[in-house]
Amino acid sequence: MEVMLKVDVKGVGRAGQVIKVSEGYARNFLFPSNKAVTATPGVIKELQAKLERKKEKVSDEEIFLKEQAAKLAVVEITIKKKAHDDGKIFGSVTEAEIADELVKQGFKVDKHEVALDGHIKELGIKTVGLKFKHEIAAKIKLSVIKEK
Repeated sequence: MEVMLKVDVKGVGRAGQVIKVSEGYARNFLFPSNKAVTATPGVIKELQAKLERKKEKVSDEEIFLKEQAAKLAVVEITIKKKAHDDGKIFGSVTEAEIADELVKQGFKVDKHEVALDGHIKELGIKTVGLKFKHEIAAKIKLSVIKEK
């Protein structure tokens, strides 16, 4: 059975592709989850037009995110935390705290876009990764200092 994918399906295909799948897979998974439609000429034409409009929107968003990532490459943020004398902080630095600090500096960053390798539980300078949509990434420097 030929179907046209409405969205990317991991291991199957990308949005807008016409693929052959078994009737059971289409009927039991793709159609109920609204991920594909039966491939007819009218549907293909309509869905491809919709995908073109979506691509234009995505390209604008991608340009914005690339510009933001370039600006973030030179950003350094500082977060003050209560700490012991040996440099260990009470609690840890969270993704939300990092995102809030970046928002204060004028960037559009959500806590879900902050990619920490592990919990930050010590004072010092760290490199923190940011992962945006469209596989765009940036790194910032984070200084964790002792609150007085």
